[in-house]
Amino acid sequence: EFPHIVSLQMEGQHICAGSLVDMCTVVTAAHCVNKIIDPAKLVAVAGIIDLENGIRKYRQSAQVTWTLPHPDFYEEFWQSDIAVVKLKTSFIRTLHVDSISLPPSHYEPKGTSNSVVGWGATQENKPFSNKLMETILAILEHDKCVYYYGDEIDGTVFCAGHLARSEDTCQGDSGGPLICGPYLCGIISAGIGCGKTDEVGIYTKVSYFTKWIKQYLG
Repeated sequence: EFPHIVSLQMEGQHICAGSLVDMCTVVTAAHCVNKIIDPAKLVAVAGIIDLENGIRKYRQSAQVTWTLPHPDFYEEFWQSDIAVVKLKTSFIRTLHVDSISLPPSHYEPKGTSNSVVGWGATQENKPFSNKLMETILAILEHDKCVYYYGDEIDGTVFCAGHLARSEDTCQGDSGGPLICGPYLCGIISAGIGCGKTDEVGIYTKVSYFTKWIKQYLG
């Protein structure tokens, strides 16, 4: 169902999720890769649902050649938390491994039934889930996002969550996609908790960075 999602791994351990935007380019969160000294130690793994016991015939992996956090990335204020990850070899397009479309630059994320997927911990301070998890979240209006996080929230991010239910993204989901229809419209960036009622997560607004990403495709 989500053939574009990849697990970014170091020494066989999942560290973050990402999304294939073409068959040799992954988009993830900048905070996932900005401290990695040797990107060649990173491996992108696609075509899997289960990190440990996935069906081997669907699984593909590719070594990373370079990572590029956005030049304006500033972790403290969730600013420009987006990065391009380039693969040494291209994935082969299959039913289980495929890319997702980037949104147009003017696209504004909205709606109440947007999928967020990843292998994050299902509870705060608990280990990662081995199985890919999906949560359906609503995108909040900008003023509600400011209410939760303050004036540092600008037009490069948005908030999403379920205010009535205890569903949110969590550790290890970082870098993974929030999907609006055919588009990768958000990247999981940050949150003030995890799976707590009335709390929401921060997502990088991909449409703001579409032109920047497109420089590095192919």
